[in-house]
Amino acid sequence: NTQGLYKSHYIRKTLNVDNHHVLMSADFSSYELRIIAALSNDHKLISDISRGDFYSYIASNFFRKKVNRSINSLLRVKIKVIIFSIIYGMSFFALAKQINVTKSLALNIVNGFLKIYPRISKYIGKSMYQIVNKQDLKSTLGRSFAFKGYSNISVHKNMIKNIPIQCTAAEIIKFSMLRLNNRVTSNTSYVSIINTIH
Repeated sequence: NTQGLYKSHYIRKTLNVDNHHVLMSADFSSYELRIIAALSNDHKLISDISRGDFYSYIASNFFRKKVNRSINSLLRVKIKVIIFSIIYGMSFFALAKQINVTKSLALNIVNGFLKIYPRISKYIGKSMYQIVNKQDLKSTLGRSFAFKGYSNISVHKNMIKNIPIQCTAAEIIKFSMLRLNNRVTSNTSYVSIINTIH
């Protein structure tokens, strides 16, 4: 995933191979969004993701305008920022700054999105209940994260509530890399996995 690298041409051109090899880059398609859809079991979100370009689709419905990668593309970018603000636990102040709106409008936008996909709110609420009452969260594969050392959980809740999503994403990457490595090394000696960037 070279998208994580700085966009400068001078940095990117350092990624090269000799004439006998080809350098390939691969990326997961909105996998954190797919993870929260699966964890929350939001059937509408799962269905909408399967339509293809989810961000254009939801932006068109949300802003009531035609949106794709070339038409009203800034609205597509905005909806992507809004979705990831929910996934990453971004504050409304930070979201408002990123999409250049007031804090109250950012709050209304997020609440509007969560009305469309209500199971996300339920999932986040369940995660927060686990944090506050049990001071513990688990990833999909059962890794446990204790928060007993936090004196004031509410201060850290935006950071904490996305831990199951981020940890599940990390687990998927690790298992994918292992499986891919086993597959390519068992079939050929000419393919190597160099690195993962996230």
